[in-house]
Amino acid sequence: MTAANLQFEVTDAIKGSFSLSTYFRDKFRPKFGGGFESYSSARGPSVLAKNPRGEECVIEVTKTVEEAQQRAAAIEEDYRRLSTEDWCSKYRVPASFIAER
Repeated sequence: MTAANLQFEVTDAIKGSFSLSTYFRDKFRPKFGGGFESYSSARGPSVLAKNPRGEECVIEVTKTVEEAQQRAAAIEEDYRRLSTEDWCSKYRVPASFIAER
């Protein structure tokens, strides 16, 4: 398998929308148990990988843009240093995302 050249980017927080269905699921969940979900689909600053086909994959979500920039640099360094299989395993990215077609 030949690895594609990935581009790594940092995005600002992605604003999500309020999920009314999640609100009602949590509202009527028994008081004694069960996990509650976030009503919003908002995420923090993210490290994205883009392959030559234009597909994007969120590698990590961080709390600050500065942290995302630091993580992007470390992730890119790992991409250059590690084998494709090791990098995909470490960052939980499908090998098909990286494979050139």
